[in-house]
Amino acid sequence: MQFLGKHTMFPAGPARLARLSGAPIVFGVAVRRPGGSFLAHIEPPVFADRSLDADADAQQITQQIARIFETYVRRYPDQWYVFRDLWPEERAD
Repeated sequence: MQFLGKHTMFPAGPARLARLSGAPIVFGVAVRRPGGSFLAHIEPPVFADRSLDADADAQQITQQIARIFETYVRRYPDQWYVFRDLWPEERAD
């Protein structure tokens, strides 16, 4: 996956489950506003493309979700925190 201009890994499970179940993926974020309230952003649903094989479809769906997520990280960078290293340093063994 490409995320914020670099290659990383995103879980493909949600995309595979969406394809198997026929359910769309609906992506949303809640942004904290001054005063402690929140503003919800809900994106249009993402659907599986059954004209693709399962692996290509999972890749396409996951990349689409990553691009959507990326727009919110860029818009609200102060409200994003990741609990793992998305871009681990290359280890010289």
